[in-house]
Amino acid sequence: MVTVYGMRRGWKGAPTDTYYNSNTITVVCSAGLACASNPNPSSGATGISTGPTLSWSAVSGATAYDVYFGTSTSPSYVTTTSGTSYYPGTLNQNTTYYWGVIPKNSSTSASGCSVWSFTTGGSGGGGCQANATTLCLNNNRFKVQVTWKDYNGNTGYGTVAPYGTSDSGLFWFFTASNWEMLVKVLNGCGYNSHYWVFAAATTDVEYHLYVTDTATGTVKQYDNTLGHASPAITDSSAFATCP
Repeated sequence: MVTVYGMRRGWKGAPTDTYYNSNTITVVCSAGLACASNPNPSSGATGISTGPTLSWSAVSGATAYDVYFGTSTSPSYVTTTSGTSYYPGTLNQNTTYYWGVIPKNSSTSASGCSVWSFTTGGSGGGGCQANATTLCLNNNRFKVQVTWKDYNGNTGYGTVAPYGTSDSGLFWFFTASNWEMLVKVLNGCGYNSHYWVFAAATTDVEYHLYVTDTATGTVKQYDNTLGHASPAITDSSAFATCP
């Protein structure tokens, strides 16, 4: 709150009434919002798959985010979301994309926020790049990520546990000792000409599981709503992208 000292003069009621002075005016200022941070992919990253899911950290006080995306250094507005991720669809290979996020609420929007960028890779399998929140399966062809939201509205990315095989892996959400999800991507091309996705999660928080075939950019999404025990995922026709 800011108090501005000045002078205001006027008549109370009719001109014959008492003349008055008021020498303070109170102005209430609302606090601004911070810009979003921790972009994923990180700004300047290269070799990104053609089917990425973009994400950022939640901003305190924000109820929605305006998303900007494109190949121009001043990307165009594409959507508004209440979450902290955006899937832009299948992208072109070997192309630089620019994007940004503007946090907002009913009274204000963030300003002066950065524009981020990343460059997609070329064709062929093995395009997944593993990191703390990205699991690479089946000869590094399939990129697996999961986002979560708990009962208090906290959101985040699942973290890859340091255990697994070439076809399967684990994620934890809250603490490294408390694993939440097992994910497998299997080559079923010899059986039904599909890659299969199987997963099991011991949780009732909201989550969104994204599996991307980096060879084609095809993405499959699997969701669980808050408050529901997660069902098993047994999708034996997930990707018709053999071989």
